[in-house]
Amino acid sequence: MRMSPIADAAQDKAPRRGNSLPIIAIILIGLMLACVLLMALGAAVLFPVFRQARMAARRNDAISRMHNLATAVRAYVADNDDHFPPAEAWMDLIGKYDPNGRDFHSPGMNRRNGFDPPDYGIAFMSSLSGGTLSTIKNPDSRVMLFDSTLRGRNATSGLETLPKPPRFGPGETGGNILAFVDGHVRRVSAVDAVNLK
Repeated sequence: MRMSPIADAAQDKAPRRGNSLPIIAIILIGLMLACVLLMALGAAVLFPVFRQARMAARRNDAISRMHNLATAVRAYVADNDDHFPPAEAWMDLIGKYDPNGRDFHSPGMNRRNGFDPPDYGIAFMSSLSGGTLSTIKNPDSRVMLFDSTLRGRNATSGLETLPKPPRFGPGETGGNILAFVDGHVRRVSAVDAVNLK
């Protein structure tokens, strides 16, 4: 029995549900893959920005802490007839001038694990040990405290223990943090550190 041409046309235009489901699934999978790709691209762009911001915050914190320590050493010198503390006990002796114990710890030091106390990572210039401030020529260029590879309390050495590569990154924005005898603190790049004493 043959249908009328109108019935044949209506039958041809009827939706075929069996074929549309795989197409919708393919479109949804494509959209999900595009979202994953966009998130990965966003992460690749943003993670370096976040890392740089975190490094800048740690560097600024280190400068602030080093300034507090330099002020404490200068207060000790003022109270002790112009003499610097003995290098082997410098942290112990300036502790009363800077009771915030966290200043003695460089924020650039990584803890080995969550149970160990944080390392110090700051050293006192051994050549100043017990010396007098009035005998220092060019106090604005003479290093007093600095980032160091030494991790212990009351660390003392010369500049040979400056971290290499610098603790707060390479390049123009990186470097190590140093305090000078006149009390100022600054970030010093690896290139500039060569000329210091």
